[in-house]
Amino acid sequence: MVKTHITGAIYVSLFTSVLLMSGCSEATNVYEIGNNKFTISATGDGYVTANKVRELVLQKANEHCAKRGKTLNLIDERLERTRMKIDTTITLDFSCY
Repeated sequence: MVKTHITGAIYVSLFTSVLLMSGCSEATNVYEIGNNKFTISATGDGYVTANKVRELVLQKANEHCAKRGKTLNLIDERLERTRMKIDTTITLDFSCY
């Protein structure tokens, strides 16, 4: 019985480690900042590459335009290192045409 308990604790520990190392990224809502001009940002923690953060923010921007039956037109893209230069934040300004 004790052996099973220890084995279970090891599985929980491994599962927690995998979750922590997998990283996460999160996008904001799309905000209108002008006539047919929008902005969106996404931030990924230190375990997520800038490319993955960029993919997420582009996906959300494309979805926003697709809902309107339009195509994404990228106006500006900014990459910032945030939270002690560990996290990556990418901001896109775009329009839909």
